[in-house]
Formats: sequence, C-alpha cells, structure tokens
Amino acid sequence: MTQQEERKRGRDDSSFFWPVLLIGIGVVALLVNTGRLPGDNLWGLLSLWPLLLVLAGLDLIFARRLPALGGLMGLALVAVVVWLMLTGRVPASPAEALTIGGLHINTSPRQVVRDAYSEPLGGAERAVIELSLQQFDTEIDGLQRDSANLFEASVDHVGEVRFDVSGGATRSIALSASGPSLSIGTAASGRRWQVGLAQGVPLELSISMGSGDLAMDLGTTTLEKLSLRGGSGDVDAVLPAGVDDLSYQGGSGQVTLDAAPRTQGAFGLSMGSGDVQLRVGADADLDVTLRQGGSGDVLLYVPSGTPLQVTVKSAGSGRVRVPRDVGSVEDGRRWQSTGYAEAERRVTVVAERMGSGDLIVSYR
Repeated sequence: MTQQEERKRGRDDSSFFWPVLLIGIGVVALLVNTGRLPGDNLWGLLSLWPLLLVLAGLDLIFARRLPALGGLMGLALVAVVVWLMLTGRVPASPAEALTIGGLHINTSPRQVVRDAYSEPLGGAERAVIELSLQQFDTEIDGLQRDSANLFEASVDHVGEVRFDVSGGATRSIALSASGPSLSIGTAASGRRWQVGLAQGVPLELSISMGSGDLAMDLGTTTLEKLSLRGGSGDVDAVLPAGVDDLSYQGGSGQVTLDAAPRTQGAFGLSMGSGDVQLRVGADADLDVTLRQGGSGDVLLYVPSGTPLQVTVKSAGSGRVRVPRDVGSVEDGRRWQSTGYAEAERRVTVVAERMGSGDLIVSYR
C-alpha cells in the first residue's frame, strides 16, 4: 500500500463523533446565550458523563468500519441534552458550589436581588468612598446639586452586601458584595450597580474592579483623589479638573480616562495586560508617571501645541513614540518640545520602568 493510499484510508477511517459533539456544544451554548434555551442548572449536565463514556467507547469500537455512526451518536447526545433542557429535566446539580483555587463557582442559578443604599449629607465636609465591584456593570455619576444625600447606590447582587459608614465631618463609606466569583445560570445582562456621588463635597474615591465594566461621569463632582485597581472589566471615565491625584493598578480590562481642561496634578500608572488611554484637555499641568510597565500599551493624547516632555528611566521591550515636533534631547531617553522649559503649564511623562507594552504620545 502506497503512502498516499495510507493517508486516504486514515481520512476515511476518521470518526465524526468528536467533531459533531464539539459543533453541538457550540450550538447549545449559542442558543443559551441568545435565550432560545433555558440556562437553569447547566452544571447538572455533568451528571451525564457516564453516557459520554459509553458513546466514546462505542465510537472506538466501530469508528474504523462505520465512521458515520460516530457522527450519529454525537448528534444523538446533543439531541438528548437539548431535549432535557427544553423539558426542564436536567438532573440536579451535584453541589451548590465548587471552589477551585481562589475561584468560587456557584453551580446552581442564584436569585439576583436589588437593594438600595444611601447616606445623607448630614454636615459632611469630606468623603472617603471605597467600592469593591463584582461581575455586574457599574455606573457612577454625580447626584443633583440639590440632593440631600452624600451617597446613593442601587445594587444588584447574588450574595451579601456590606455597607459601612463611619465618621462625621469626614465621612467614610464602604460598599462591597460577597458571593461566588462565577455563577452558572445567573445572567448578567441588564444587571448593574448605579452609584451617585454628591456635588460640592471633596471626594476621595477608591475602586476595586471585577469582571463587570465601569462607566464614570464625574465631571460635576469635586473629586480630588482616585485610586483604581483594575480587573477584567473595561473602564470609561470622565474626570473633573479638580482631580490632582490618580493612581491606577493595572488589570486585563481596557481603560479610557478623559481629563478635563486645566487639569493639574499627578497621575501614576502601574500597568497590566490591558491598554490605558489618557486623553488630556487643554491647558493641563500634569505629571504622568509610568511606575511599572506591563504588556498593555499606554496611549496619551494631548492637544496640539501642548508643552511636552517624555523621559524613559528604565527601558523595556516596548517602544516609545512621540509627535514629530517633539525633539530628542537624550537619544532614546528623553524627548522635549520647544518652549517646554519656559511654559507655566505643561505635561511631563516619566517612564520609571517600561514593560513589553508601548508608550505612545500623540496629539488629539
């Protein structure tokens, strides 16, 4: 038998069981995600694993003689799964929850509860607010100027919520939710946290991200300090000119920060795998420090003509790109625009330690 005949025979003897099964799993997942199939108690399907072993064994026996039979068995298994889901006969989950390392997986659908929390102004002259977000998307905005509250929140959750308030003139507020990191059968679509912050009260805001996205429009607030610890969710934030201290600890999500015109302060970035875009308004007087590079890119957009200096103290594998009219002062280490030294308001970028991500500075 020639080599070509052997290859042809090998192709002819291939079973269709696993290809059909993989396609079927993808179709079932798509139908669940689009709401065409109920997603309750998906984890209970694991109790069907003996049937999978039986069919896989039969496939090994008959694959060479009847390759098409494997495809029919795979199709039959997918049909059984779809029938069980449509008729509500999926077996009960073997456990309420599993723990794999630091990941807590809830194996049965959880009821999502919505609760509201608030804290009145009550003479508060300053507020320190800590938020620990989870899998649902979050929106943070400024409250109406005539609101009697310092803080408002509407929270969807599947576990316990912790809401702590302390202090008098300087008020400390902490909001977090405990529960499984992943809940099978609990849809996140339409679920969210909505947070409102008072206007006119100086704020320090600390946020720990989760897997949900975060959208913040804080342009009407008196935000002075922002600490952001990244997660897998994306961040899109509009910042007021008053924020003079911003620190970011990178995650895998993408981050976009819009700084208002005449922003004055210091921004510190420690990167992860997600990119960070910082869009600076006109007449900014800003120091941006890349404390620790990562695999994500840092993209800084400034208005054309902004006095600009970029310094790299410790290079990495990532590239540095600056506008063409920003000349090199020290080859590969420092770039500076004409008139930077004499300017009263300017943007200074210092990369203390680059990573594999690029540092890109360009005009808006």
